[in-house]
Amino acid sequence: MSNTKQKLAEQFSLIVQKGLYDDADQMLSQLREEVSADEYLSESLCVTAAFLYNRLGKRQDEFYYLEQGFMINPKSPSLFVSLADYYSRINPIQELICLYQAEHYANQTGDKEQADFIRNIINALKKNGVSVPATSIVILSYNTKKNIIGCLDTIWKTVPLDRCQVIVIDNASTDDSVEYLRTLDWITLVEKDKSSGFSDAYNDGIEKAEKDNDIYLLSPDMMISENSLFWLKMGLYENDDIASAGSEVVDKEDTGNFVSEAPKNNIPMELPYSYRTDIIGSSVMLKRTVLDEVGLLDGELDTENRAYIELGLRFLKAGKLNLTCKNSNVFQPENISDQNYDSSYDKSDESLVTKLGVDIRKYHKYRTDLVEEIKSERNTKLHILEVGCGAGVTASLIKSQYPYAEYKGIEKNDKAAMYARAFGDVITGDIETVEFEKEFNEYFDYVLLGDVLQYTHDPAGVIRKLSVCLKKSGSMIISVPNIRNWSVIIPLLNDDRFEYSDDGIINSSCIKFFTENEMARLISGNGFSIKNIKTEISEEPSDAERRYLESLAELSDQNDINVFLVSEYVFTIEKRR
Repeated sequence: MSNTKQKLAEQFSLIVQKGLYDDADQMLSQLREEVSADEYLSESLCVTAAFLYNRLGKRQDEFYYLEQGFMINPKSPSLFVSLADYYSRINPIQELICLYQAEHYANQTGDKEQADFIRNIINALKKNGVSVPATSIVILSYNTKKNIIGCLDTIWKTVPLDRCQVIVIDNASTDDSVEYLRTLDWITLVEKDKSSGFSDAYNDGIEKAEKDNDIYLLSPDMMISENSLFWLKMGLYENDDIASAGSEVVDKEDTGNFVSEAPKNNIPMELPYSYRTDIIGSSVMLKRTVLDEVGLLDGELDTENRAYIELGLRFLKAGKLNLTCKNSNVFQPENISDQNYDSSYDKSDESLVTKLGVDIRKYHKYRTDLVEEIKSERNTKLHILEVGCGAGVTASLIKSQYPYAEYKGIEKNDKAAMYARAFGDVITGDIETVEFEKEFNEYFDYVLLGDVLQYTHDPAGVIRKLSVCLKKSGSMIISVPNIRNWSVIIPLLNDDRFEYSDDGIINSSCIKFFTENEMARLISGNGFSIKNIKTEISEEPSDAERRYLESLAELSDQNDINVFLVSEYVFTIEKRR
């Protein structure tokens, strides 16, 4: 720290110590306006500033200086104590997690006085009944010596092993992995004589974990960084509804860059969570109490992808949520496992469909195109209704981007709807027959209909029905496929083919078809005006097909062929004033 910064920190600390909080606030406010953060911020000043704004009750300013402080020193015991102070008013479990991390770093620096001070606060919280489970890190290894050495090395260097049990399951490796693992006296090694499926092997490791420990499943080709595990734990205990917390996986070739840069990303962050229906299992922490309630990984689903989809949905069915922590970064230098663990959702086979009782792929589409049309501030307390909500994947996007929104859904298929209910109230039924509009008269800020109207007998009636529920200032966001798309027109005109399929524009379940103008007439004829039209193009025609479309456009007096390229329209509409 430069002499200027040191003197500034000492001066500021003295003002705060004298209890001149308003003067200290004015001093910092002036500095923030007049100079860059690099010119005046230091770890010491950030700690004092966090204390000041905690006492003044200015939580936004308190958080700002905590964030800045962790960018300077992500291993500061004092900053973790300050972070614990921040959480003490809202979440005592997270407060305790912060204090354990503060104690870990104090012990690393050899500051016994500070470590004892932190330990006294921890003991006081525990006497008041606050507790948080330790963690069991479970790693499945099969011929992974090349990377598991790096994985375990980052664990050894970055996590408090006094509160972390490390379990490695060797799934009958044929390289010399197990010989290396036997040399480590700080891990629990499970040696399997015969290789088993993904789920069974991981379950063997979970069963070796201490009884009450949360479970952290980590792939052997992952490297964690300072505070990666800490922020997962914080995410897991954000509230009682969380069942799993996963990391952001950074895929870079420069290991050195990750080691130096990742800690600067693993810092306090406003709204750090993205919610999901499934689990990304390369680095995910599971809450033990919820896992005990719903059961272990399904041994009948023997690939990583299917097992994590099913477990994530099982959590949702129990009313719990899965999230990704954007401030928990892990690094994957390369995928080296010789064992073929399926990682493609599209390859999920009938075993998953049979297990769930529904082909979840049909109800698992992230409608980012609809959510992008919600034009509100993130902290707004919105009321949102989604018609045709499926298994809740779009609901997870809404919760991620609008965490204070109240979400409600309507879904025909009850086996899909039971997963969406983890995100809010979901009515099972057909939008054309279910009655709910009187209960929610002018209630919703946004109503979303993603590819719904083509499956209704009376689209106009549906729009009028939903109009009752929409606030006067609200918006309805509707997507419909374009029947005028080239993939429909060319086979129809050239080959006299109009073929239905299980997916796509001519879906076998469709009752109605729409063009842009037909949809515009439907909207204007039922009391709405169009705020915006967004188009999507899913597939480009070949050169020969493009020439055919250009000729067709000329014959039909079209300016260009764009109307034939659009696969779907997204209309944002509002009540006509």
